Amino acid sequence: MSNTIPVVWTNDDIEAGKAPQMQRQLDFLDRHGIPGVFFVIPHAKATKVDLDEDVELVSMMWAAQKRGHEFYQHGFVHTAFECGIPDLEMLTVDQGAFNYFNIQREEIERGHTLGAQVKMLENGQRIWRRVFGENSVGFR
Repeated sequence: MSNTIPVVWTNDDIEAGKAPQMQRQLDFLDRHGIPGVFFVIPHAKATKVDLDEDVELVSMMWAAQKRGHEFYQHGFVHTAFECGIPDLEMLTVDQGAFNYFNIQREEIERGHTLGAQVKMLENGQRIWRRVFGENSVGFR
């Protein structure tokens, strides 16, 4: 019997401008030999910066990938309704999203057509290809 417990780390919401947060996680994971699986937002909505424009973060991700960490696409700009309407119970956690949903439901639902979803995914993949030279094989 082994005295170790297998551990895998997963994290969402890293985006351009969050290199310090990424570094803190990587330092912890590397110190303990834990592989990390990160779902990264291709376009930072608040700052309007694409992932490939953050040279520090991209370099950090490339180096971490060589050490066994994995990176995959997380939406395009990652809003509460980007890929669908979450369980409405979840909206109680974010009053702003709840209010927006109540006022703009029709607009939100227009973003969930097949064409709109394909466009959103391809926008993210285009940025992803600029960073990694290939599409992300995973998505959350």
